[in-house]
Amino acid sequence: MVIHLAKARKQLEIAARRGLPVVVHTRNSIPEALEEVRVFAEEHYEWRSSGYQLGKVQGARGVFHCFSGTEEQARMLFSYGFFVSYPGIVTFKNSSVLETLKSIGCEHILLETDSPFLTPAPFRGKRNEPANIPLIANKIAEVLQTTPGAVATRTSANTRHLFSLP
Repeated sequence: MVIHLAKARKQLEIAARRGLPVVVHTRNSIPEALEEVRVFAEEHYEWRSSGYQLGKVQGARGVFHCFSGTEEQARMLFSYGFFVSYPGIVTFKNSSVLETLKSIGCEHILLETDSPFLTPAPFRGKRNEPANIPLIANKIAEVLQTTPGAVATRTSANTRHLFSLP
């Protein structure tokens, strides 16, 4: 894990220096990655200073990819200007991320495939692909009691914001 954290630190330094977002793959490593981001943000206040303000993301810093953490962890990331993204795990029976998702809503989330892994139900066991994103959006809409279109609109806007896309 030490080697990976050293690489995470280097990525954060490069992203901060160049003003680019960083994608942090957190599968099975959320506490360690969160601590690295926390320490980096505290050491580099100017990098953090335009982060989360009054419930709006200003100057997004990155995304915690394949997020399976808690509401508390997600909110900490939001305070540092990060989004969290969800793959097909939201469609798995008894998924642990559903309660977190209910608590945080979709204001600071992205959708992802984690391709070729974590294929959404009903296609589990097959190779994942971008065409499965609507299945993830549909499940999130169901959990949040909204429409798939509303989820798509919000998460697309979040993606454009994070990556400075038109």
